Amino acid sequence: MVVLAVMVFTVALDLRLEDFRYVARRPLAVGIGLVAQFILLPGATWILTMLLDLPAATEAAMILVAACPGGALSNVLTAFGRGNLALSLSISAVGGLMALVMTPLLFTLMISANPATAAWARAIDVSPLALVASLVLILGIPMSAAMLVSRRSPAFAARIRRPLARFSAVALGAFIVVAVANQWSLFVIELGRTLPIVIVHNGLGLALGWLA
Repeated sequence: MVVLAVMVFTVALDLRLEDFRYVARRPLAVGIGLVAQFILLPGATWILTMLLDLPAATEAAMILVAACPGGALSNVLTAFGRGNLALSLSISAVGGLMALVMTPLLFTLMISANPATAAWARAIDVSPLALVASLVLILGIPMSAAMLVSRRSPAFAARIRRPLARFSAVALGAFIVVAVANQWSLFVIELGRTLPIVIVHNGLGLALGWLA
């Protein structure tokens, strides 16, 4: 959580209040992002699981991933890709709150409508307090602190921007390496079967987001 907060702080050093005013004047952009996140990707994922003959656990995992909102890491990747960070943060904040209702609803509906996963249908225990706390700690506080530093001490912000950016890049790489290392034996076993599915699923999400 601390590493993610530092990453968000780093990328938010380039944000200005004017960026959010721009987004506020264009709520359609936020709405389109939320539609892509909570309707297009889950719907396309459900269709994909119906077309592919996959193990029930794999299909349930794909459906769960599609039903979840974008996390703080998506904002870091948006910044690395020189995307619209203010828009990404706005979608993450609103999507995180909507997920209190949308994630358990979408997951339950989709696995119930898939014969292979219907037996898995059950309520998801989503803690509103934990979700709001994570939004505040990982998004709200680091983003506000970075914007305050940039506004009050632009020279200091410019001085720490590059070192923090390097730390964020190294931390992201280390996070991926550690995650793979911890599950290495399972990763090797499932690589040939699961990797193509992961690539297709992620490619589907990127394509739908871009088209939207």
